Amino acid sequence: MLACDPATEGDDRARSARRRTAPAFLAAALVGMAAGVFTFGMKRLDDAPPWLGFWHGVAPWGVAAALAGAAFAGRWRAAAVAGAITQLGLVAGYYTIESVALGTVSTDLSVHTAVGLVAGALYGASGALVRGPRHGARVPASGFLAAPWLADGSRTLLDDVTDSGSGLAVAVGVLLFGAVLPFALNHSPRTRVAGFALAIALAVLILWTKHVPLG
Repeated sequence: MLACDPATEGDDRARSARRRTAPAFLAAALVGMAAGVFTFGMKRLDDAPPWLGFWHGVAPWGVAAALAGAAFAGRWRAAAVAGAITQLGLVAGYYTIESVALGTVSTDLSVHTAVGLVAGALYGASGALVRGPRHGARVPASGFLAAPWLADGSRTLLDDVTDSGSGLAVAVGVLLFGAVLPFALNHSPRTRVAGFALAIALAVLILWTKHVPLG
């Protein structure tokens, strides 16, 4: 039998990965646009139950970008691009349907686009890194993925402190999910605690920036 050349095998794998990249980027854009339209629909529902408030937060949009990045396990650069594309799709889908339905154009569109590019790249890269072989990379990635859940849950609790119904239950559930993520995505007590601590710090930063005037 002829021995396979490792270099040739590596080149074949690289070419195969590149061929799959363009369709994956297109899928990320389509998923992002669909999620943006869905989010707008959830926001416009009349007499919506309290749990639908979850769709108005930071975490849902982050999930879409993280899942897009997770398709690129071990390729964090491509995952970052996929995450940014997903976020741009979310912004495009949300504000396009808003302009069609309401006849208005958001004055903050450029801000949301810029934030989406940066946050999407980070979400996408994190989605790939938590699936990769480097355990050390999972600490910052898990912290970044968990932070929006902690921020959304905390904001709901702070805004609805008198709500004892389903809204409060959703807030607690979102908080618990965010708290569990760093422990589920890491593999040692030290890295789990480090991921959780980073998630808390990032959640505080998210909550602070949400209250900073943009001008």
